[in-house]
Amino acid sequence: TIKGKVFDRETKDALPGATILVKGTSIGASTDLNGAYTIYNAPSGTQTIVISYVGYVPTSESVNVPDNGTLEKDFYLEATAIQGKAVIVTAQAQGQIQAINQQLTSNKIVSVVSEAKIQELPDFNAAQAISRLPGVSVTQSSGEANKVVIRGLAPQYNEVAVGGITLASTGSAQIGATSLATLGPGFTGTINNDRSVDLTMVTPYMIKSIEVYKTLTPDMEANAIGGYVNMELREAPSGLKLPRSSLSERPIFQRTFGRLCPWKFGRIRPERR
Repeated sequence: TIKGKVFDRETKDALPGATILVKGTSIGASTDLNGAYTIYNAPSGTQTIVISYVGYVPTSESVNVPDNGTLEKDFYLEATAIQGKAVIVTAQAQGQIQAINQQLTSNKIVSVVSEAKIQELPDFNAAQAISRLPGVSVTQSSGEANKVVIRGLAPQYNEVAVGGITLASTGSAQIGATSLATLGPGFTGTINNDRSVDLTMVTPYMIKSIEVYKTLTPDMEANAIGGYVNMELREAPSGLKLPRSSLSERPIFQRTFGRLCPWKFGRIRPERR
């Protein structure tokens, strides 16, 4: 039997979890929380003990194990720096530079997603694209995201705008809240007070940037308790020109001989086989 402790050579602190192994065998042990170990059934005679610990230089010492006896032996390890392989860190902030600068310079709590970042994400509609921002989730209808939930507040408490223009509410009684109200003497009806906006039909490919404001300031609309979502739309590339035809300025798409012809401008002429 071999027992003892394993210490740090400089600090003299105990090293829990160090491995002590009799070289050439599978006999060994690990130190406990106090750095103590005990190796049972160690072969007698001269043996080489190998001690290893993460962050320390492995060492080996030769000891003489008495027959039917116990050897007490302490070991000291020297700390070392572990040199690993080079780690390459890549980022995708190139398309987010302007969005990040807008967040840093804003006097409000705002999250901004750039056009490049939106195009990288395989989202079906604008609601799903907005849901990737922190603090934002969505409600679903038929398995598809449709309305925005900000900071846990229901969609009717959030405002959605395009280019700073607030969108009209599209809330329905099935999703939003309804209340009974007296519309006149002896007449009772239902009023839909859901002010939420359904973004199912808004494709993310027409959005240039998305801004989600989670704090309201005096220059913003006051009816957005949860938050304010503003979407900027993409624009046509500068310098885009279409060829002018002699008969019409619209592109003509014709079907000839049971198959589709290429886009043609101007006079319609069937393709020859």
